[in-house]
Formats: sequence, C-alpha cells, structure tokens
Amino acid sequence: MVAAFAEQAVVEAASAATREAARALVRDGSLSVRDAADMLGLSHQRVQQLLAS
Repeated sequence: MVAAFAEQAVVEAASAATREAARALVRDGSLSVRDAADMLGLSHQRVQQLLAS
C-alpha cells in the first residue's frame, strides 16, 4: 500500500514538472505549442491541455 502511494506521488510530481516545462517553453521561451511539444516529446494537443490546466 505504501508503494502505491509513493508511486502516485512520483506520477503527480512528474506531471507537475511536465506542466511547468510546457509553460516555461511557451510563455517564457516564446516557443510555439508545436515546438514545445517537439522538445517535450508530446503531442501539441497534450501541450495545449497542459497549458490550459
């Protein structure tokens, strides 16, 4: 049970880090959503979702 909580914490931290990276690339780095998606290895739709959340 403890391992499941630890795994969930890691997943949540990774999601938050990805969201912050997307925001930094698009807003601070002045990249397009598509360029940020390429750099992160995500679809442009996913990056758009991350920016909206």
